[in-house]
Amino acid sequence: MTDEEKKEMINGIEERIIKRRAFWRNKVAELSKRLKGDVKEIIDLQADVINYRQELVEEMTDFSFDIYKDLPTMKQLHKERFEFYSIKYQVKTNVGERTKLIEADLRFMQAKIDLYEAYISYLKDTIKNFDDFHYSIKNKVAILNILGLE
Repeated sequence: MTDEEKKEMINGIEERIIKRRAFWRNKVAELSKRLKGDVKEIIDLQADVINYRQELVEEMTDFSFDIYKDLPTMKQLHKERFEFYSIKYQVKTNVGERTKLIEADLRFMQAKIDLYEAYISYLKDTIKNFDDFHYSIKNKVAILNILGLE
């Protein structure tokens, strides 16, 4: 794969992540409005929060598996590049130079993993938001029960 193809791959991943973040941002905004809305829809809202939370967990798992699949390849490439720069490279290199050369060779694969890890972190924070929604709904129901406004 050429450097240009690798850049296109990274850009594709970035676009996919941007779209998914916009999707989840819109869901959070929608749920926030519904939480302020009609009490009669509270059960549907609670079901949607649980459903969206599960979708987030599934998406986080999918991205984690993508990282898991890439790590063995990256470690193998790291080993091959280390051997190349230690034995076959036309200029003798020290450990620091080898490390920099290997990092440069693996930069696209590392960028892909970094993007996935950043998105997984975002998903974890979004899951916390959905947990907070769940508690807000629970508290709203409790207040309604106390006030007798069910």
